[in-house]
Amino acid sequence: MRLSKNVYLLSGDLYGSHQNVYAIDCGKSVIVIDTGKDRYDWDQINRNLRYWDIDHKPIAFVLLTHAHYEHAGNAARFEVFGSSILCHPLCAEAVGTGNDRTASHVFPDLPKFEVCHRAKAVEDRKEIQCGDVVITPIFTPGHSDDSVCYLVSAGGVDILFTGDTVLNGDLCQTSRLGYTGGIDYSQEKYLQTLEMLSVFDVDWVLPGHGEICLTRGDRVLVGAWQRARLDLATQPSMSFSSDDFFR
Repeated sequence: MRLSKNVYLLSGDLYGSHQNVYAIDCGKSVIVIDTGKDRYDWDQINRNLRYWDIDHKPIAFVLLTHAHYEHAGNAARFEVFGSSILCHPLCAEAVGTGNDRTASHVFPDLPKFEVCHRAKAVEDRKEIQCGDVVITPIFTPGHSDDSVCYLVSAGGVDILFTGDTVLNGDLCQTSRLGYTGGIDYSQEKYLQTLEMLSVFDVDWVLPGHGEICLTRGDRVLVGAWQRARLDLATQPSMSFSSDDFFR
């Protein structure tokens, strides 16, 4: 699905997959955000790249939001074809060793996590340039210690790719939180992260799962922080309307 002139959804609910994968066309090359988990996702990603006629452009960077299998499971495949895998330092270690941060135990029916050999660490707030597109990694620990959101301005739209840090609820009127059962989940860090993100003025929130939000992304971020403050410890998946805070 083409979301704007140069931003694409390559995999996700609309394609029968639980995890979202995105691409940004930088002109002479492409950036991919997350990789999906398995061969089904890999094939769907490549079908969409061909459909939108950007498959002939090299994928310069693959940006991982964190190391969990469903977000990084195809990273090694991209690396084989020449893409640079970029992510949090802890994520780079995880995808390079297949350690417990990949949460492979959650997917017992999948093959052993295929490791990357040259994953590179990004720095918090240090910009990445791809053509005219500038990407700013924002370290967002909580869901996992290696979580990163990516802030991008593309085609006049400010976009935050949030991985599992913030998820959209129904019709972008509610906010949801990511899984809180990971080995390095931290409630304290998650609250600090969500408070930090709540002041971001973005147009779109594009998460790692579920609905994409192409309107009033700032409300989604505020709603996530308020949801966490009210109910994080006991009911982390409940939806919360950010409209309550903009009346």
